[in-house]
Amino acid sequence: MRKWIFILLLNFFILNLVHAIPSFSRQTGFTCHKCHSHHNHPSLTPFGRLFKANGFTYVNTEIQKLIEEGNLLSITQNLNPSLIFKLRYFKEKGETGELQFPEEGSLYLAGRVAKNGGFLFELATFGKVEDEKVNFFSSLKVPFVFKLDKKILGVVPYLTDKFGSAFSFEILNTGAVRNIRIVEFKDETSAQQYIGTDTPAEGIGFYLYSDKWFVVYSPWVAKHGKIQVKEFSHYFRAALTPHIKHWDVGAGIQTWLGKTKVEEGHSEEILKTEALALDFQAMGDIKHHPVGVFITYAKAKGDEHSIFSPGEKSKKAMIGLVEVGIKKDLFNVGLAYRDAKDENGEKDDALTFSFKYIPFRNIEIQFDYSKNYRNEDTEDKWVLMFFGAF
Repeated sequence: MRKWIFILLLNFFILNLVHAIPSFSRQTGFTCHKCHSHHNHPSLTPFGRLFKANGFTYVNTEIQKLIEEGNLLSITQNLNPSLIFKLRYFKEKGETGELQFPEEGSLYLAGRVAKNGGFLFELATFGKVEDEKVNFFSSLKVPFVFKLDKKILGVVPYLTDKFGSAFSFEILNTGAVRNIRIVEFKDETSAQQYIGTDTPAEGIGFYLYSDKWFVVYSPWVAKHGKIQVKEFSHYFRAALTPHIKHWDVGAGIQTWLGKTKVEEGHSEEILKTEALALDFQAMGDIKHHPVGVFITYAKAKGDEHSIFSPGEKSKKAMIGLVEVGIKKDLFNVGLAYRDAKDENGEKDDALTFSFKYIPFRNIEIQFDYSKNYRNEDTEDKWVLMFFGAF
């Protein structure tokens, strides 16, 4: 036990000393909070949404000038690696606590590859997807963008072992895609995550973006790796992203349609992908306290071949989450309630509390506690997590 405590403390002090920054900060020269909100970390700011919509192509002014003068190639000058990991202690009622050192760990390479294109590559080194080991070639997207007046058209080949088809393009912070959410307990705080949209996925995404709205379409398959495809699933996304007074607001719809049909050897596999989600977010300030409100609804049609709800009944949830900054940029508290039914039609409600301490912009310590109400029974679980990115 002393050895593990020593390793945790060593990691903590090393990270503090180097004031580490992840890949895109190295590329642009900006701090993490230029793209990720001070209020509800790691949610995206309007600039963060624009940077993503532009295909990760922004570089600092000095580099851009050299590129325009023809003195540099129109690519990132370095591969800009980042290491992102979570160290956790997880405890469920009636179970022995689990020390997860690390619970997840990934090496990222990212940056600009051309004037109108970039890439994001995740090499997973630790962690699990469901009950299987992660793929080392975990996630990759290569967006290419084209300016259409004040709009941006994007084309994104992508693959992922855990983020689902929404990985193609997503900028709201509601858990519409697994890696853009503000609380560690994903199923308790995002309806999309509760119904299980964080599946393996690969396909091509097409998006049209403006500063007030965006739409996405992607033909995709619910698999990861080299496969023989007989039929594609379809993913649609549309959202409004207005700025109302001092509030950053977003509201949208997601639909997953059809089925993935693949051949493996001499056998055929059918994976039905039918679900609907609605989401809303509002981030602003009330009496100098940052506040974030996130409301999500999702429903997956029950079917034995469904990858979302393989039971007899539809799996569905309505979740409300509120997070408030007690001291700006340092302490946040959150409260969420889930009203849900699982794939067997049984009650699966939950009440979740979250506390965050953010001593540095690339370090977060989070404590989450959740009490689940299943029919007449109650279950609780909690996690203490140390997150680092450098």
